[in-house]
Amino acid sequence: MAMVLINVLSHSLSLVMAELIKTQEMDISQLEAIHITGLSITENGTTFVETSSYNPRTNILTISVPAHNAYGQTDFLLDGKLGQTVMKSNGSCMLSNHGDLNVREMAEKLQQMNQLTPDENLFSTDYLIKVRRSRVGFKERAKLTKETNEFCKQEGIINTEDKSVNKREFEALAGGEMVILYKDEESISNEDQCWIKEACTNPGPNACGYGWPNPTGGGISAHQLSATVVCVECCVETTPGCCRKMFPDFCSCQDISHKTVLMDCILGNDTHEIYYKDPSGSVVRQTMQFNAFNPEGNSRALRFHVHAHDNFQDMTMMMHAAASGYWHHATLKNNMLLQFGKRCHILDLPSHVFPMDIGVNFLETESGNFILNQEDQIISTNTLIVTGAVDLQTLHPDIQKLCQGFQVVKSEMVPANQSYADVSTFKLSPVRDITPVGMQMTSCCTKQVVSSITGACIQWTNPVTGTAIHVHLVVTDDAETDLTCCNSNGNAGCSPLYPACCECNCPCADITSAQIFRECLSRPLVLRKPITQDSIANNDLGALHASNLIRAMGNLKGANGGSLGYVANFHGDAPGPCGAFSCCPHGSSMKFLPWHRLYSVQMDTELRTQSTGVTSSTAAQPFTPATLPYWDWTTNSAGTGPMTALPDLVSSPTIVDPTTLTVMTNPYFEGFIPGTGGSTVRNPLTILFNNPTFLSRVLASLSEPTFNQFSNQLVDPHNDIHWMTGGTGGSMSGTTYAAYDPIFYLHHNMIDCVWAVFQYLTPGIDPLPATQALLENPFSNAVENPQEITARNYIVANTLDYENNLCYTYGLTGNPFLRSLDINSNGIVFGGMNLAQIRDRVNKVGDTEHYYGGFFIQSFDTSYRITFNICHYQAGQSVRCFPGGGLTVFGGRGERAYVNDIVTKVDITDKLDEKFLTVSEINSFTIEIENVETADGKEIAKQALFQPVNVLRYTKQSANAGVYGTRDLFTVNFGLENKNPPQMSILEGTRVKLVQTEKSSILAQFYEANNREAYINCDRTDSKLLTSDFEEPSLGLHFYFLGSDQCADITRVLFNVYNAPRNDVAT
Repeated sequence: MAMVLINVLSHSLSLVMAELIKTQEMDISQLEAIHITGLSITENGTTFVETSSYNPRTNILTISVPAHNAYGQTDFLLDGKLGQTVMKSNGSCMLSNHGDLNVREMAEKLQQMNQLTPDENLFSTDYLIKVRRSRVGFKERAKLTKETNEFCKQEGIINTEDKSVNKREFEALAGGEMVILYKDEESISNEDQCWIKEACTNPGPNACGYGWPNPTGGGISAHQLSATVVCVECCVETTPGCCRKMFPDFCSCQDISHKTVLMDCILGNDTHEIYYKDPSGSVVRQTMQFNAFNPEGNSRALRFHVHAHDNFQDMTMMMHAAASGYWHHATLKNNMLLQFGKRCHILDLPSHVFPMDIGVNFLETESGNFILNQEDQIISTNTLIVTGAVDLQTLHPDIQKLCQGFQVVKSEMVPANQSYADVSTFKLSPVRDITPVGMQMTSCCTKQVVSSITGACIQWTNPVTGTAIHVHLVVTDDAETDLTCCNSNGNAGCSPLYPACCECNCPCADITSAQIFRECLSRPLVLRKPITQDSIANNDLGALHASNLIRAMGNLKGANGGSLGYVANFHGDAPGPCGAFSCCPHGSSMKFLPWHRLYSVQMDTELRTQSTGVTSSTAAQPFTPATLPYWDWTTNSAGTGPMTALPDLVSSPTIVDPTTLTVMTNPYFEGFIPGTGGSTVRNPLTILFNNPTFLSRVLASLSEPTFNQFSNQLVDPHNDIHWMTGGTGGSMSGTTYAAYDPIFYLHHNMIDCVWAVFQYLTPGIDPLPATQALLENPFSNAVENPQEITARNYIVANTLDYENNLCYTYGLTGNPFLRSLDINSNGIVFGGMNLAQIRDRVNKVGDTEHYYGGFFIQSFDTSYRITFNICHYQAGQSVRCFPGGGLTVFGGRGERAYVNDIVTKVDITDKLDEKFLTVSEINSFTIEIENVETADGKEIAKQALFQPVNVLRYTKQSANAGVYGTRDLFTVNFGLENKNPPQMSILEGTRVKLVQTEKSSILAQFYEANNREAYINCDRTDSKLLTSDFEEPSLGLHFYFLGSDQCADITRVLFNVYNAPRNDVAT
């Protein structure tokens, strides 16, 4: 939406006096500066004297008009060489081009008029407007002439553009009305159905001057009036709907019925930005956003935000109006917010502060496209004094959202007794030592609490006119910010290097700058941030974080001959630290997530120990905020659909360091594989991109009722990302070399993030107690593992509290003092959604029935992909088979042999709907394997795999779900080509249906054996004949077989029914 600010001038009252004055030529070039006095004007009964002077050497004419009637003092400077006019009034200078105005001739006519005492009635009228375009900053002022700078040495300068208006329009504006003006070059749609105009209003002030040439000719002088006007472009239509179609970003002129709507259209909802330089030389970005036309109908609010810089923390300032639109009212209280540090300070908006003026002037500064220098600012240092508490629920809804998790206090602002240098200089003060008893992480360290001044700053319009067009508002409060840090004891056998001592806290010795202090505040240890395909280009991580990541990974690889070092060996390479087999437990639904959580911490900690040299102005230090992000492969950068490319952090062999802007070798593009002579390779498959199923499958996994079911289903997209990122012959496609590719760790951080969300949404739904006591190798091996943090937490149970034990977190609330995922946070977690949106989507997963193909995966020392068909049977007769989908299994050389007895499901509901197959007593289906292909294109005999089952997930809370929130029906088809797995583990409450799909003349009879021996021998004499179509086996083992002449794995199945806590999402 375009925005213009206009000063209206009335070029008026051309003097009709050709007969009264004998025109005579004057040799102006022979004159020195002419001082013209005595141009006496009588206007509305008031007589005043306008003075002027002309310098023929510079061809500059100045005119001064005293205050009279309703007009204030006005001065003009007309530069004939540059073709510019400066009008100075009410503390501002308006700079514009005056076109073909002949300044020398104007000076000559003024000299002639000096001999007269003209009356206003001798003049004809013409009108002009001055369109305010942008502010002029200090550096831009230096480019103007010395005469202009001297003329405006106490005033701010605004660039303007002259345009004509008619008498009716001018008088309406002067009378306080809003006026719709034509644009000089109108944007007109087809057949003139709608077009763009400007809606304007006049807030003042006014000015006046005489002596301009008559633009209509025939006279020698004109009278000039000025009135300040605010305008915005809007759309007028003759055909309903044309504006919305042709100019959707513009307000409708017909809707602008009063000044409040006009300001809504000017400020809009877009985010605007300016840049300013603080006294330290740092260039700081500040944003502004207005909540015009908000769908909630909240009263109007103007918000500014400045990111943390130097010794200042993040700060948000918000001011809001009453529901009536007024910003100042006797009953309007608590309508100003200053948020920084731990607190939301609530104030009453000062009577001299006008938010709309601040907003409009912010846009003018943005339009100037310059950095505010020190000379453009007045620094105002203030202290906020807390006077009481405020009930958050009584405040503006936007303030309520911003202040979730903050201490909300009523405050008043008073001048500070500290200078800017005092507030802006980083000082670390020891507060107290924490007693080692009960607080000591290891025998090698103790903790200490230190503090720093809590301060913030923001820019707003200078309410006092002058060359400093902005106020640099600096505020502090009485709440110094405390931080717990760690000191090494220096005991024998203790390493002096971070992070061998208290990983969850920064070393006290390393906290030497405000930047590091802030980084340490936002941690248990580190915040893992999301990264998508354009995150480096969009600066999602921040320049320092991204630069540290690039340099730290480069240093790590440089120290290890181009590889990722010993950590890469932990995963899949065999023989290795776990002996003849690889360490990663990909066949265990209980251990897969805990093991990889430790593994991601191992690499993250290893990376952070690499000095980057860019953490502060001093030399490189042991502490660097180089934390690996998580790759959100569920979305593109905008959060509007599936990803279409790999993250730009990893996708190119070179990368630009965002802090130095130098082109570097990209350490995330590949990794050297020791012993092979080569590096990792990626050959991404086309299906990796524009694939919406990644998000839907993640959400489906979060809806599972138990941890092991969640883990099994999350492994499905996990495996596909590996397979599809590596592609044919790619390193990511198999366990053997995947961990040598840096993208591996970004991928697994995403998997861990999803687990963290599952933990938040379903507290207490963890691995079964027997699993929690298991050790994770090689983290438990002191010989192989040099890191204290993973060596201390190698038991599965210790991985559950990742914030306190492993010292990292994911989504912050926006408040660095709250360090966990928060359902009230607007922060994006994944898929373009915040945590509340994810929860809502997960809750909807079970709203309808879903059918699945159920697979029991097993190891083959390689990765492979199963392609399967859905085969339709009607009344026991085969009808057709059609493609059902696929399932990837991730594996590699040296993996431990396994069979996963927890089913892995592939949703086939849409496939059945596409073929109009409605499951009933007559219509049934089977899942039949079509082929099995390895990552390098080889085939595995499909008969080597176990027979899939059909799984029906009943609608949540339906009658079929019974007392369970979530309930499944397993259908086992007997007599097919593939054998059944040795055991199927199912959750208590699961229903079982045993069928012989192909109709036979012999009625199928199923039995439950009383013991394992009767089951192995299919002994019907020691078994119970099943008389119901459905079984709901109780806890424990259940042995079923088909009563036939054949007794084999295709005619019998063993169920293990287990109990586990059920989550709240499913119920």
